[in-house]
Amino acid sequence: MVSLNVSRTIIPISLVRRRIGIFNKKTLIMNPHIYIGLPALVRLQYLKKSQNLILEVVAKVTDVSVDDITGTSRVKRCAIARHYAVHFLRKYAHMHLKTIGEVLGNRNHSTILWSLETFNNSLIYPDFKFTADLIEERILALNQSTL
Repeated sequence: MVSLNVSRTIIPISLVRRRIGIFNKKTLIMNPHIYIGLPALVRLQYLKKSQNLILEVVAKVTDVSVDDITGTSRVKRCAIARHYAVHFLRKYAHMHLKTIGEVLGNRNHSTILWSLETFNNSLIYPDFKFTADLIEERILALNQSTL
């Protein structure tokens, strides 16, 4: 059975097809009847805007531009901001590794996997964890807002 993961709830694709109009076979268009009850980040995911908002929050908190995060710079502060972006894109935008790699400057999925591992290993440092908590708090504040 094929299913769709919406905010950690598995919905069978047959129910989704009944509640979401299908524009073509690959693109699901959100029906306003179920759109209203979804959290803000899930609604933005359907509009393909959640990744931009997450990148902007990470850029603002880490004081690194979005261009530097998506660019090829290997400067430490840019690389660390990129680790934050990878983690939160994976967690809140529910993106695949390959898609995250495409958003962050056409990186390979294995680079994204390594970045996730580096993020998890760096959580032992208080400054890193504080910044991660601050970014997550701001992303969740976006989720509470009504769009």
